[in-house]
Amino acid sequence: MTRRAAVRELREEHGRTHAGEAGIRMRGTPAPLYQLLVLCVLFSVRIRADIAVAAARELFAAGLRPAFDERALHAAAELGLPKTPGGLARLVDAEDLPKLAAALVRAGPS
Repeated sequence: MTRRAAVRELREEHGRTHAGEAGIRMRGTPAPLYQLLVLCVLFSVRIRADIAVAAARELFAAGLRPAFDERALHAAAELGLPKTPGGLARLVDAEDLPKLAAALVRAGPS
């Protein structure tokens, strides 16, 4: 059985995933991977899984994002800055990373 077939069979048998219930749309980009990390951290707390999923969903709805989401990386590329989170992080001190990310999002296309 291929990996894809195994995943399809599991989804058919069990329905939704925790990530899907938390509103995480998996793509190969930083934001959903960060959201999945947040969800995993919440699962490590001694609370029920449905409470962890609900908490993650609320955090994401409230705007919790990684310091460098796709908008910031896109704006950085347009400005000729490094195109990776690591490259951007080397430009400023760690405490200034959120300010840099916010400035890039504001400077980027609306």
